Amino acid sequence: MSIDRFKSVVCHLVCVCHLVCIVTLAVTQTAGIRCFAQTTSDQPQLQEQAVQPSVDFSGDVIPLLTQAGCNSGACHGAAAGRGYLALSLFGARPEADYEALLFAIPGRFIDVQQPESSLILQKPGGYLEHGGGERLDSDSPPFALLKKWISQRTPRGKMAELVSLTVSSGSLLVGSVAEPIRLSVDSTWSDGSSRDMTRWVSISDAQPIGTEQATVEYRLVDNLLELTPRVVGYWPITVRVGKQVTTVQMFVKKGSQPTRNTLGMHEDVLASAKLSRSDNTIDAIVQAANKRLELSVAGRCSSTLLARRLWLDLVGRHPSLDEWSSAIDEIDRGQVTGLVDRLLTSNDFTQHAGDVLANWVGTQSRTKRSTDLLAVAISDELRESDDLQSLVRRMLLVPNEGQRAQALIATATARSPLPADPSVSAMSAPHPLNVFHHFASDPRQRAELIAATFLGVRVGCAQCHDHPLDHWTQDDYFAMAACWAEIDIGNDSTVRRVSGRTSTDLRTGRNAVARLPFASEPLQSSVGNLLGTTQAVTPDEAFVDWLCSTDNEQFSRNLANRVWAWLLGSGLVEELDDHRITNPAIHQALLEHLAEQLRTNEFSLRELVRSIVLSETYARVSDTRAPQLQRQMLAIRDVKPIHRDVQQLASDALGVVDNRSVDPTSQAAEMMMETAENGCSRQSSCVDPISEGLELVAGERLNRFIEKAVARESLKSPTSLDLLHGFHAQLFGRRLSPEEIAQLLQRVEISHTAIEIGELATVEDIVWSWIVSPQFRQLH
Repeated sequence: MSIDRFKSVVCHLVCVCHLVCIVTLAVTQTAGIRCFAQTTSDQPQLQEQAVQPSVDFSGDVIPLLTQAGCNSGACHGAAAGRGYLALSLFGARPEADYEALLFAIPGRFIDVQQPESSLILQKPGGYLEHGGGERLDSDSPPFALLKKWISQRTPRGKMAELVSLTVSSGSLLVGSVAEPIRLSVDSTWSDGSSRDMTRWVSISDAQPIGTEQATVEYRLVDNLLELTPRVVGYWPITVRVGKQVTTVQMFVKKGSQPTRNTLGMHEDVLASAKLSRSDNTIDAIVQAANKRLELSVAGRCSSTLLARRLWLDLVGRHPSLDEWSSAIDEIDRGQVTGLVDRLLTSNDFTQHAGDVLANWVGTQSRTKRSTDLLAVAISDELRESDDLQSLVRRMLLVPNEGQRAQALIATATARSPLPADPSVSAMSAPHPLNVFHHFASDPRQRAELIAATFLGVRVGCAQCHDHPLDHWTQDDYFAMAACWAEIDIGNDSTVRRVSGRTSTDLRTGRNAVARLPFASEPLQSSVGNLLGTTQAVTPDEAFVDWLCSTDNEQFSRNLANRVWAWLLGSGLVEELDDHRITNPAIHQALLEHLAEQLRTNEFSLRELVRSIVLSETYARVSDTRAPQLQRQMLAIRDVKPIHRDVQQLASDALGVVDNRSVDPTSQAAEMMMETAENGCSRQSSCVDPISEGLELVAGERLNRFIEKAVARESLKSPTSLDLLHGFHAQLFGRRLSPEEIAQLLQRVEISHTAIEIGELATVEDIVWSWIVSPQFRQLH
């Protein structure tokens, strides 16, 4: 190529470059002018948004979604979520929910450019198909607030956690039918702030106003929650904001204006109880509640019935006629305290108490193991000391190779001295009470069993998600299970410790980290060596220290509730393992008093039982016809089954066979075992009517037992009527009344002179009918 040709090409290229630069500059300037113009035109809107308060995600959006039901277990709060969106249950984890809404599927749920087009508005607002239906009215304040949050470009806010809720009127409301009560709901947050959350409350156990057959109706009026009772009774109402819940207990009566309790249920009732003339605090508390609710008090039962109650409740067997007569005489002479003390110090009491406490464990276990060995171990312990705190410690603590476990046990019991030779391993064999650990097959089951039995709480649902009705979280669940990872059952069924053993956090598949409930710092496992120089506490020991601490009020409340249920037929909290926030004790003041008595008396079982059975409340008649509210608030004794084989119960009264032995091959024992395997317990009111009926109606052993008893007593009685009088006294504590004799003679023929041939069979039939009757098989 010539030089002139080359110069021409270069010149053309330079011209093209100049042209590109000019065009680019023009476009850039034009775009700049447009951007500047757009920014200038948007400036007032940005300034207006800056003036408006920012919507807080955890304080506004989460409660809004909870109120709408978006993060419930039936919707996006399910473990796997719903429709490509997974939220934490009731907003328990705001950080995770924020990430899910904004970044899990980018641009799908949130559209900051066109907020009204966001799926989080379109679906619950009813504009697009939505599995949960319409949840937000497009003209409602919640819809507008959610749109405002998106318009503000979804600010995170403080991300503070909701700590607690407080109802302005207190937790106890006493009112009358059709009289509305208004209240507000305040909240406390982890950053120390507080705010009125009444507009975001979600209500359970009450219905929106206008609902047919509602017991309690609710509505929001002037930023206040208005509750209007429609039916007389006891109505606990759950109030939820986000993940936090509280319960308002509403007692509804007729003919009086509603009152508001500003002191709180416990303090108010105890303040009134101090004015009572009763010497028993239990009676004083119950009388104070009776006065407030204008309820009539049930009458005192007869001396005959009270004596039978004491024998069956305290020693687990029916009194013989001589024992019954002696007990009735003591009660009539005002010496019931001496009778109770004698029963409480008997071996029969420790044996029966062992059965009762062992069944606390058995009813909560999934293994369906026999509680016999545990009952024997508990009975032996109670003969030495009735300290329930010490009992639970010895039941749970498994010795390790150092002295720490033995030192803890010795401190708890004040009976086991440390070994003189420090080279001796601490208790190489487990304590008999360690058979408790056989009732759980792995660390998670063990954590659930311990929580249910000794705290009265069900934590099993926290394996999949935070507890929806309580403060237990998934973190608490797996951390608590990790505390028991080192406890194992060997091939020889020996309870042992396997140092360094771990449990799995099912969420991550990694080893779970042991820590105490509601604590943030993990527990480090360090087992003492043979010389005892290492003094660190293993996680299970630390957990037992926390569990049995006098400061752990839930521990003492649970024990008090279980003892009350043992003696009165039902707990102050029902079910016994359901002490959650939304299931408060119907008689909170009474439960707090019983728990405080346990703590004051060093967890003495006998002292607590003594105070209960010496109260007038315990001695009242059982009246199933009384209204539910009256029975619950006055702590009226329930009619409960007697947890003893009917043949043994009859033999106690009639004295035909040894009243402490049960033939394990008997039909009755086999049926009782079958009933227990089907999920019922001798310490609960769950009685299998089919098995029980077969045992009583078709039981040949029972018939032979009655025949033997009638033949024996007929030798001592001149007439059949005298014979029946004697059996009735042995079974029911008194002779037949004239009215009962008249009714009896209308149905059967019995001579008034000598016993005639064939009359013994009639007597056998009558005695059989008495034994299988509810009056004998139940405790009134």
